[in-house]
Amino acid sequence: MTSLAKVGVVVVGLLLTVCGGWYLSRPVNEEDRIREQIEAVAAGARDADIDAVMAPISEQYRDLELGGHQRADLERLLYLQFLRRGPISVALSPIEVTRAGDVAVARMDAAVADFEDGVVPVDADLWAVEVELRREDGDWRIVAYRRLDRGP
Repeated sequence: MTSLAKVGVVVVGLLLTVCGGWYLSRPVNEEDRIREQIEAVAAGARDADIDAVMAPISEQYRDLELGGHQRADLERLLYLQFLRRGPISVALSPIEVTRAGDVAVARMDAAVADFEDGVVPVDADLWAVEVELRREDGDWRIVAYRRLDRGP
């Protein structure tokens, strides 16, 4: 690598550091933190990463759709899904958040598909989703999930 190329790499690195520092130091509102938690779950599903999916899920989690599944039930379901079919493709619409103190509700549409052998789609759905979150030890955690009626 030439001296000029090395200088260019250093300059680009410094710019990224400065810009990244500015971006990270800007104030983040609570609604953005809530969105980040939900987006982390979707990213974990796309990567078939159980730890990433489960990280924002509260120990108090209850699935309001599937007979009241708890956190451990959700983890087992994901394990089987990822083992049998691999990642889940998830695309979210913009997430609408309403918050009152340490409780929040987020609503969005979620396009969800799973694939056999990562290639052939075997199932796809578009859901209207509502997620309830609570602040636990300073972090927003998902405590409940339900699918909403999309209407006619």
